[in-house]
Amino acid sequence: MGIRFVLMVNKQGQTRLAQYYEYLTLEERRALEGEIVRKCLARNEQQCSFVEHRNYKIVYRRYASLFFLVGVDDDENELAILEFIHLLVETMDRHFGNVKKLQFPSNETEEAAISFKRKWDLNKIRTVQSGRPIPVILY
Repeated sequence: MGIRFVLMVNKQGQTRLAQYYEYLTLEERRALEGEIVRKCLARNEQQCSFVEHRNYKIVYRRYASLFFLVGVDDDENELAILEFIHLLVETMDRHFGNVKKLQFPSNETEEAAISFKRKWDLNKIRTVQSGRPIPVILY
């Protein structure tokens, strides 16, 4: 299936943006997010950015005060997902301003999530530098 979910979390462990590509109940999402966030935020910079959790491989990257976490299948290429996260941050920077330094207050979080869902077709993300589409295959 490829990418299962994308999370944006602050240093306090609060989810600021969540997009799921498979069905999970609200309780399952909360439990999963809590477990993953605790696991990723507890790691130091010398450890790799890949963590296995349940039936997911979690690839994450920190940008200033925000963590971007992507849950993928076990057979997914970790380095490609790290590049995807970087592309995601560059695109959000272009759309929202400096996302890396942005602390979304709770009301702005909802606006960002709505804008994220409306304007982003992950199959047609364009690079910031070239403007050419990069194929992102979601099964």
